[in-house]
Amino acid sequence: MIVPAKPFIESIPFHYRHTEDYVPPWSDVIFFQSGREAIIAALDKLKVPRGSSIVLPALICNSVPEILVRYGFNPLFVDSATESPFPQQKKILQTIHENDDVRAVLVVNYFGFFDNDCCQLNAVLRQVGCVLIEDRCHSSLSSRQESHGCQADAIIYSIRKSLISSDGGALWLRSQRKRKVELPIMHWYRDILFSLSRFAERVVCELGWPNIYSKSITKLRKNNTLTLLSQDECIPVPVRSTAPSWFLSLQLKNKKLLDSVIEYRCNNYLHLEESIRRCGLTPLFNQLDAGVVPQVLPVLDVIGGLVEYLRENGVVAYRWPGEEMPGFVLESSRSFHNAIRLNQEVVCLPVHQSIRNRHIYHMINLIEKWL
Repeated sequence: MIVPAKPFIESIPFHYRHTEDYVPPWSDVIFFQSGREAIIAALDKLKVPRGSSIVLPALICNSVPEILVRYGFNPLFVDSATESPFPQQKKILQTIHENDDVRAVLVVNYFGFFDNDCCQLNAVLRQVGCVLIEDRCHSSLSSRQESHGCQADAIIYSIRKSLISSDGGALWLRSQRKRKVELPIMHWYRDILFSLSRFAERVVCELGWPNIYSKSITKLRKNNTLTLLSQDECIPVPVRSTAPSWFLSLQLKNKKLLDSVIEYRCNNYLHLEESIRRCGLTPLFNQLDAGVVPQVLPVLDVIGGLVEYLRENGVVAYRWPGEEMPGFVLESSRSFHNAIRLNQEVVCLPVHQSIRNRHIYHMINLIEKWL
C-alpha cells in the first residue's frame, strides 16, 4: 500500500456547486501564485522599506529568507523555545532592541497550530513601530476567534496545502477593504494538467507500485526539479496579484466541501494521534485546540530513522523544513540549537482529506514494527 502525499480529486469539479447565502472564506483577500509572493506583497503594502530587517523564526523553510534577500530585505532569525517550535516572545523583542532597522516580524503557525503569544506580541510591536505578519501557509483552514486588536497586520496563506489546487497564495490585510475577485477564464489548461497529475498519482497509490516515496525515486524527482529551475528566478520581478484558478474557485464557494475537508483532517489527526500515543511516540502538540485544522500530525522521533523506514514502505513521512532549512541557521548551531533539534526529530505524518482508516492502520502497523 502507498499512502498518498496530497489529497485526490474525489469528484468531478462541476459537482462543487456554490452554497447559497454562503460567504466564501478568503473573500476579502488578494490572491497570488504562491505564499512567498504574498509575503513580499504584504511588506510592500505595509510600506516596509527595502533594506529593513525582518525577524523570523529559525525553524522555517529556506524559501522565505531566500525571497526576502532577493527583494532587498535582511532576515534575522530567532531560535525556537525549548519545548515548542515557536520562538519565545522575549527573544523576538531582544532581537528588535538590538537591531534598529527591524520593521517587521513574521510568525509561523506550524502545521496549522497557533502561537498563543501572538496577540500579546502584536500589542508590543505597535509600540515600537513594527508590523506583524502571520504565516498561515501550513493550514489555511485554521481559524481562531480574536478581537480586532489582536489581529496581525497581514496574514499569508498557501491554500494549495489545504485544498486540491496548483495555486493558492493569498494575502489578507487588516487595512484592506473587501474586494470582489472575478472568476478567471484563462487558467483551464493549468487545471487540466494538475488534474491529470493527481489522477496519475492516485492510480499509483491504488496499485501500490512503484513506491514513489522511496529513496531512489525521491532523489530522481528532486534532481529533475533542480534541473528545471531557471537562473532567472534569482532576479526579483514585480509581484502581481492574480485570480484563483477556476478549480480552486469552485472549491472555495462550496461550504459543504470545506466542512468535509475540515472534518476529515481533524478526525484523521485525532485517530492517528491516539494510536501514536499507544505506540509510545509523543506528538509535538499536546492537544488539538479549537479552530485548528492540522496539515499533518507531527510526532517526535528521538531515536532517528522513522522517516526513512516509512518512506521505503510507501508512507510519505517527512521532516520540515528538512534539507530546506536555511544554511545560515545550520551553520550557527549554537545560536539555533532548538530549531535544529526539532528539524531533526519532528516527523510529519499525513492526515489530509484523502487519508482513510486503512491508511492509518497501515501507518500504525509499520510504526509498531519499526519500534
